Amino acid sequence: MVVTNLEALAKLEGRGIPTGDAPASESIKARKAERDALLFETAQKALDDALAQVQAAPSPEAKSSLLNTLLLQLAEFKAKAEDPGPLSAVERKVKDSVILIQLNLDLEKAQDAERRKDFKAALRLYEEALTCLKASDMDAASRAKHALKINGKVKELKAR
Repeated sequence: MVVTNLEALAKLEGRGIPTGDAPASESIKARKAERDALLFETAQKALDDALAQVQAAPSPEAKSSLLNTLLLQLAEFKAKAEDPGPLSAVERKVKDSVILIQLNLDLEKAQDAERRKDFKAALRLYEEALTCLKASDMDAASRAKHALKINGKVKELKAR
């Protein structure tokens, strides 16, 4: 709100209308930086709160729902920010967490099929998990680490 008011005052100054002691245009940049810092701080707190709730959530669906709600909040914050870069880093962490929750759910289903000795279904589920992982926008190092493990299970099941 402060930034919006300062921008309005700066427009008046641009027309040659005096607006007070100090020019508003000088304050805009500082206030925008303060707003961005506050948005980032709020996003970090929201992330910490959401991760605590995710730990207590009973199901993967509930965990994903909590994180997707946070993603919506982050999108709002990014729309308000002058420099959304730091918020993008928080958003990346949340998206990676959502992907990992889904991947773990898929791997649990595959392991369950293995325990039931349904190796054909387990192979299909591992391959589906691998396909989803490759299609995700998770960072390359994490994706490679998980893909290596899943590829090992796929090779093991194909050898049976």
